[in-house]
Amino acid sequence: MSHDEAILITEYEARKRFEDWVDESEGLCEIAGILFESSRILRELEPISYQVGFIQFIEGLKENNILVENHTYDELEDSDVPIKKHKSGFIIYDFTQKENGEK
Repeated sequence: MSHDEAILITEYEARKRFEDWVDESEGLCEIAGILFESSRILRELEPISYQVGFIQFIEGLKENNILVENHTYDELEDSDVPIKKHKSGFIIYDFTQKENGEK
């Protein structure tokens, strides 16, 4: 996929990726002999920190041409960027056609 294309993923998928990233980075936390996922502790005990981290994660996805529904996707609603479906099943926006003046 070229850098001129973007993939649209759902917020659910973005949150899953974020939580997987947190869990891989931090590992499991042990409290009173019970293991908990780091993402769960962050989500339930520090919801504001969780949301801030998630928004920063979305910005990182955006830099890699991955847009998140109801977040970065809204920026494209008024544009006339053509939509393609990638073989993976994700929706792709092809910015090359717009830049070249094609419709």
